[in-house]
Amino acid sequence: MKIIIYYGQKIGTSVVVTPTYSICHVLHPWIKNRKIRYDHEKTDLFRSKQIRREFLGGVYASLGNLVTTMAIEAAEAHNLIKFKSGSDAATIAAEFAVYFVLFDLYYYFLHRFFLHGKYGWWIHSYHHKSVVLSPAAGFSFHAFESIITGGFSPLLGYLLTFDKKTLMVIQIYGFLNTVFNHLGYEVVPMWWNKWWGTKWFMSSLFHEVHHQKVACHYGGFTTVWDRVFGTVHRDFEAKVDDLAARCTKGDV
Repeated sequence: MKIIIYYGQKIGTSVVVTPTYSICHVLHPWIKNRKIRYDHEKTDLFRSKQIRREFLGGVYASLGNLVTTMAIEAAEAHNLIKFKSGSDAATIAAEFAVYFVLFDLYYYFLHRFFLHGKYGWWIHSYHHKSVVLSPAAGFSFHAFESIITGGFSPLLGYLLTFDKKTLMVIQIYGFLNTVFNHLGYEVVPMWWNKWWGTKWFMSSLFHEVHHQKVACHYGGFTTVWDRVFGTVHRDFEAKVDDLAARCTKGDV
């Protein structure tokens, strides 16, 4: 199965399926009671501009994915890279676990020191123009950022000889994680961000704070590295308590 298939799926979901997710989560009554950023309502004109910008950002990201796809296809055609196939479920799960840990660490440092650094902010700032989050915002970014983030999994898969099915699982998980992080609504239980067994995993609120405060919360899949390196925002737990209180009162 060619790599272009699942990269094509990623491109399609970026510019076609994502708006559908946005509409669905806005209309869902339970989700509406868990809105995170209630104090930053914008005008219809602002929202329409944001929608247009995010659609264009989805096109930019898709172009980056296309470049990565074409490079991999060309390398495969000339036998420069090769992925295995036919692995069992246990092998695929193990390979995914390796990717999960390594990408989470890679993205933390890439996000913190390059994308938010002197030379990378001009790339990443396009993504941060979305001040009111929705799934569409998660797929709106510069083409170069798409290459250096989306290209990690096939490169790692080549170096460690991953199965093609593992790479497909990675793409599906990456899509769902991006939607989840940028929902703009907290869908996990209110205790998620504080209980010792779950606070290490990402939540919509955790990433939303990154878009509000910028210089914090750099993790992609987990909060582990933010907690290890001290980049959790000092007011995060207060924000958790505030959202929980508003949900209880039904004020959101």
